[in-house]
Amino acid sequence: VQSVETIVLNNAAAASDPFVLRKIENADAIWLAGGDQYLYELYFKTSPIKALLNAHVNVKEAPIGGTSAGMAILGEFYFNAENGTITSNEALNNPYDPNLTVESNFISIRILENTITDTHYDNPDRKGRHVAFLSRMQESDPNSDYFGIAADEYVAICIDINGIATVYGDHPDYDDNAYFLRTSCDRMQPSILQVGTPLTWGGIDPAILACNVKGTDDGLNRFNLYSWLDINGGNWEGWSV
Repeated sequence: VQSVETIVLNNAAAASDPFVLRKIENADAIWLAGGDQYLYELYFKTSPIKALLNAHVNVKEAPIGGTSAGMAILGEFYFNAENGTITSNEALNNPYDPNLTVESNFISIRILENTITDTHYDNPDRKGRHVAFLSRMQESDPNSDYFGIAADEYVAICIDINGIATVYGDHPDYDDNAYFLRTSCDRMQPSILQVGTPLTWGGIDPAILACNVKGTDDGLNRFNLYSWLDINGGNWEGWSV
C-alpha cells in the first residue's frame, strides 16, 4: 500500500459525510477495527457506507478484513451485540436470551453466505455461544446448511479469491487455532430449542462438525471454503450440546 488513512466515526451523521464516503469509495483495501459491532450496524447499515462496502467487495473485488467487531460483521449473519455481549454459559442455558441477537443483511460476501463468525475464541471460550447462534440460524431455515468461522485471540484467517483460507499464528510455540464449523450434513434440528430452557442439540450423531486448524507463521495450514474440506493441518471434531 502507498498510504493508510484511519477514520473514526463518533456519531451516525459522520457516516454520511462526503469526505468519509469519498475515502471509502476510493480505498484499495478496507480494514474494520475492533470495538462495538452494534455501532457499525447503527452507523453503517442505514447509511451510504453499507452500499460502498458491498460495492468494494462485489464490484471492485477488493480486499476487506477486520478484527473483533470488524470480523464479526463480515459474515452474512452476525451477532450484533445490541443488548451487550453474551457468554457461552448464558447462550447455552437460554438460546433466546435477550442478549443473543443475531442479524443479517449487512455486508454481502459470497464466500461467507450462511456463515456467522466469532472472535477471541480462546479468551473467553466462545464455542458454546457460537453453537447457540448456529442453532437459531438452523431453526430459521431447516432446509439450509449453516457455517461458522472463528479465530483465537492472536490468529489471522486470510481468504483468497479461490475460497482458500490460510491460517496464521504462532503454533507450536502457542496454541493458536482457527475453527471452521458447519451444521451436520443431515441438517439435524435441535431437539430442545425454546425460551428459558437449556439447548439440546445432537448426541451420538453430532450437531456440528468442527475443523480445528492450527495457525502457523508460514501459513502452511489451509481450509477450502468452497468444498468445506481441510487442505492441510485440520482436525475434525463432532460437537453436541
